[in-house]
Amino acid sequence: MVNLNSVPVRILFVEDNDGDAYLFRDALNKAGLVPEFTRVSDGDSARTICSTADRLSEFDLMVLDLRLPVIDGLELLEAIRQVPGGLALPVVIFTSSAAPGDRQCADDWPNKLFLEKPADLDGFFALGPIIRQFLEETLPKRRPLSEGYLEKIQKVSA
Repeated sequence: MVNLNSVPVRILFVEDNDGDAYLFRDALNKAGLVPEFTRVSDGDSARTICSTADRLSEFDLMVLDLRLPVIDGLELLEAIRQVPGGLALPVVIFTSSAAPGDRQCADDWPNKLFLEKPADLDGFFALGPIIRQFLEETLPKRRPLSEGYLEKIQKVSA
């Protein structure tokens, strides 16, 4: 298993609710993660960031609310799907919507996790270990050896 205690995790956080963004970051910190957030609050800004493979490679994970201003999360996923290598980006769909269509929106996305937004603080803090496990599974595939990522993990784990 991967030790993520001192390895920064580069996260594109697409969320228009400041409170949810704060609580999500706090939950990751409490789970022992070191998140490096790039946060945007609308889908169009995220689409601009995700418009090329080089820009997508800057992130280890995207956390995506589906209900966003300008363009919604479903449109954003479709735009990323068109970028070479776009489907390789691990995505946490983080939404208050329980609509079956929303859950199915990314069924063919190789590395995804669907989480409904919690209604209380304890629910948010319970997300940290879930995200951590998801990252432990997806991050080694995401970062190439040339970045020295796996070597750093091995030193931390030793």
